[in-house]
Amino acid sequence: MDNNEIYDFKKDVTIIAISHNLTALELRIYNTLVMYAQKSSNNSDSYNQKFSIPLRTLMDMSYYKSKNYRYFLKSLEAIKKTEVKIDLLNDKLKGNYLSAYLCSQISFYEDQPGLVFYEFSSDIVKLVLDPKKYAPLQLMITNQLESKFSMILYGLIQFYRKVEIPEMDIMKFRELFGILNKYESPAHIMNEVLKPAVNEINHSPQIPYIVTFKFLPEGAKIKKSIKFRFSAKNIAIGESSILDKDIVLPSRIFDLIPSAYRGLYEIIEMLQRYIELNGAEYVVSNMVYTNEKNPKKNYIAYLTKALESDYAAGDRAKNADFERIRREKEEQEKAVKARLEKEALEKMERRENRRKSLEAYFNDLPDEKKEGIKETAIIRLESMKFKEEADIIRSGKMPDSDLVSALWDTEFFNAIENTMKGEYIAD
Repeated sequence: MDNNEIYDFKKDVTIIAISHNLTALELRIYNTLVMYAQKSSNNSDSYNQKFSIPLRTLMDMSYYKSKNYRYFLKSLEAIKKTEVKIDLLNDKLKGNYLSAYLCSQISFYEDQPGLVFYEFSSDIVKLVLDPKKYAPLQLMITNQLESKFSMILYGLIQFYRKVEIPEMDIMKFRELFGILNKYESPAHIMNEVLKPAVNEINHSPQIPYIVTFKFLPEGAKIKKSIKFRFSAKNIAIGESSILDKDIVLPSRIFDLIPSAYRGLYEIIEMLQRYIELNGAEYVVSNMVYTNEKNPKKNYIAYLTKALESDYAAGDRAKNADFERIRREKEEQEKAVKARLEKEALEKMERRENRRKSLEAYFNDLPDEKKEGIKETAIIRLESMKFKEEADIIRSGKMPDSDLVSALWDTEFFNAIENTMKGEYIAD
């Protein structure tokens, strides 16, 4: 099994299409719990299973970078307390959606410190362990997205990856994206929800899709629905997209569109039409020409005129090697991307091994030595204004065996490491 497969999981559409009254962090945590449960399930017919995950692993896989340990635990606890509507894309329910808690239990035990134990509610557990209609997801992709709206949209694209995303009425969209009582106008939804989500997905080197959207009916003051369209980023010129028969845009053309216009179907449609009429090189050269002129008043009008009149005819004659240079650059970028992804995986593994080694070392120390390390760490933490971390140690409420995970990458960690006298080799 390669490293990517380790983080693959299946998310049933029933729990993709929920009323997302979760924060981005809570959604990342829940994705991690689902993935970990699928990997550790005993494959029995019983769905009454309790799962566990190391707290540090949960924090790392949720891409939680802060040292605010209490905030993470608060977000974890919120998942148990949050009730959501499920299966929102099931039109047969006619609005009579079921409600469920995503997790029925999240707990810690003193005799097993550093582990989070959790159970899924009876309405959810079968969907987690035995998904029938699902989106194939990779945790390292979905959890690295910054916006929860991007994560929701990515899940929808993956579920509808071989067909079109159905047109979605505004109320269902609001519930699905967790904005039922926010962003009253379509303009607010566009600027605060849709554009950030679409731009993040379109800019991600790990997501192979170009996404656009439009409100319907077009031209009407009152918008009743939203239509998403998506296609593969790197399809060959002249090929039809297997994902969306209406949109065929190579990524190099999409990348030339200024970010403010990338979510507009109007410009995507125009570029597709000129590719079909005159070819990709014609479109690329006129887009480059337009971008160099930097028309600030009306970009779309200027680009339209350039494509109609072929403003870049002279420039194309000077750039015969344009395609060769582009291909070389693309290959270099792929090589760099592959190297960075490999390094990131290796770093995560080294970091986890380092934590385990340090934790084992600390747990084997005599109590007197542990107390000395804790006192040293408290003094250093307070001198650096990390009072909250110092209070965690001083309070004595957390078992010694759990302190390393909770206070990883702080002066507490450094105080332990300094006692190892060369026995432990850092990164």
